[in-house]
Amino acid sequence: MTRPESETRDYYCYVCEAGGIQSYLLSSGRLRDIVGGSETLEMLWNDLCEETVAAADLQNEIQFARRSGGAFYALSTQREVLDTFQSLFSLAAAQFAPGLSLEAGRGRGATPYQSYEAAMRDAKASRSARSADLPVAGPFVRRDPRTGLPAASELRLPGGREDVDLPTLRFSFAQRGAALHGRSQRKTLTGKFSGDGDISWPVNLSPDEGSSAEGAFPFSGEKRTIGLVYIDGSGMASVSKVVREHIRTLESGGKLDAFVRVFGQFSQAITEATERAAFDATQAVLLPNSDRIVPARPIVLGGDDLSIIVRADLALDFARHYLRAFERTSEKALRQIGQDFDIKNLPRRLTAAAGIVYARSSQPYFRLHALAEEVGDYAKRVAKRWMKTRERQEVPSVIAWHRVTTALFGDYGDILEQELTARSGEPVRLSLVAYSIDRLDGLPCLDDLMSLVAQLSPDLEASRGPMRGLVTALSRDDADARRRYRRWREVQTKANPAAVREFDNLLRKLVGELDPDVDLPCGRSLGEFRLSPLADVMALLSAGRPEPKAEAVEGAST
Repeated sequence: MTRPESETRDYYCYVCEAGGIQSYLLSSGRLRDIVGGSETLEMLWNDLCEETVAAADLQNEIQFARRSGGAFYALSTQREVLDTFQSLFSLAAAQFAPGLSLEAGRGRGATPYQSYEAAMRDAKASRSARSADLPVAGPFVRRDPRTGLPAASELRLPGGREDVDLPTLRFSFAQRGAALHGRSQRKTLTGKFSGDGDISWPVNLSPDEGSSAEGAFPFSGEKRTIGLVYIDGSGMASVSKVVREHIRTLESGGKLDAFVRVFGQFSQAITEATERAAFDATQAVLLPNSDRIVPARPIVLGGDDLSIIVRADLALDFARHYLRAFERTSEKALRQIGQDFDIKNLPRRLTAAAGIVYARSSQPYFRLHALAEEVGDYAKRVAKRWMKTRERQEVPSVIAWHRVTTALFGDYGDILEQELTARSGEPVRLSLVAYSIDRLDGLPCLDDLMSLVAQLSPDLEASRGPMRGLVTALSRDDADARRRYRRWREVQTKANPAAVREFDNLLRKLVGELDPDVDLPCGRSLGEFRLSPLADVMALLSAGRPEPKAEAVEGAST
């Protein structure tokens, strides 16, 4: 008996994903170059992909199961079609975004999903093979002085002319075109945050970058401090596994369009949930604190990841609003996917972990972003350990941060050991590291810490200097630290006893039972360390507090 043609047909898949996105975007130390690279990536997976398909007249020959979050999965029943598309796209991408690494793979299978699995195995096997950078720059080629890439042209700036690479030049042209012809037809990276309104975003962080005041980052007063926010979703791997298993089941039942149809809608739904969460957080925190220009600049928004530079005093509030909004938007997306395709085992929602690094704007962004990613990953590990010990099904959304106070700093593990652990006496960890946005037994709650910060700001204003001194003393002399703390309590108890009692109550909420003699602001020994939130409090106090007008929009993201 001969099988139907649909059962004997082979399927082919071409997967392509941007590799080393952060290295590509942050290779320059200047915000304008980062902005150009970010917008280039937005155009790469949309405009360039569509134009490549159209140029080869393959609209009816290729289907996409995913085209977002820095990757696409292209499928066809004809190998020659994907050969043509891959050749054209690879060449165009090398010209369009020189310096960007593409991790690609090809696969063949009896079903679309099987061809995708084969393509992913091929991509993994060839990941270490580096492709040539095009165009090739000879010894006499002029280069962008910031990135080292071949210069595409000269750009006229207020301070003179400067050689610029292709991504920066393309972004400059896109800006000029939007200004001359109204809104762009394409949804830009910043447009995903702020919508289509007439809103300006900064393009430089330093006055010596040659840009006019129109593109300057709107710092608060003389304080040129930023918060580099990195947010990564939790649970995507398990959710994707459930969706893939459902696709296998559908394909085994003869529904060979399941991969393109189900995974395509799932991928788009997660992308829209991420973008909506970023939009809501922008509306709630950034826009109400904007004058002529938004006090932030997005770097990456794709899949369930977000990277953004925010004015320091707004960074934590933005991250908290985003996490809340992402939980809500992902819940809606997963509920819809489950209903549309009758998928039973999806979780209720997705959560995320945020890492924030506070630093001077002159610090190199590449190192700051790497540290923010480590801080966020560490917080996620803490949240996962909590989930396992409590036998919960959901990783809680958490936030962690670190304030860079030294010119040289290592990875976050070294920082925890060398900067945030006092060993002059019994070891004290001066950071609780990960804070939950919900009130959960066994995890410190962000609301409690913010109450402590708020209380130290007005009620115990004179305490900020002594508290900073206490953090330093703990690292040098345990006995001196204890004397300082006792003296602080004596002075403040006379001046404001109710505030001191509230200080103790908030400490207990964060670290549990206090030392019997209350000789240091930390909890009892649990394992290797006693724990104190002092460094976390000092970091937020140094970052500053937003203007009162931000409080009026607290409910905007709900």
